[in-house]
Amino acid sequence: IHHERVNLLDAEGRVKETYDIEDVFPEQASVQSIFETSFASYVRAVSEGVNFAVFGMGTKNSGTSSTIEGEVSQPGLVTLMADAIFNMMEEKRMDAISQGRPGAVSQDTFSYTIKIRYVEII
Repeated sequence: IHHERVNLLDAEGRVKETYDIEDVFPEQASVQSIFETSFASYVRAVSEGVNFAVFGMGTKNSGTSSTIEGEVSQPGLVTLMADAIFNMMEEKRMDAISQGRPGAVSQDTFSYTIKIRYVEII
């Protein structure tokens, strides 16, 4: 499912609630493909101060925690997003240096505050 509107109906068939679903992935989807489809585009927005939230849901033992947290051999979404944000920050710094902006010669040129909150409800 990609960008769908889902209606929750009452017993009489009337629309009770409406939800916009961005993405639902099949069981065999890789963490990397999930990241590239749903997360990579948010990196630039995050650098401009846009907040976003991720809601992952799955039945017990379905792999939701592994997808979010990852493992040493296969990083999860949190690690992939953090790497992408830090890479973007470095690109911005290097762009400033290549454009010869005054004072753009060290890592001290840019200051970012990144806050990540992670909650797992079992």
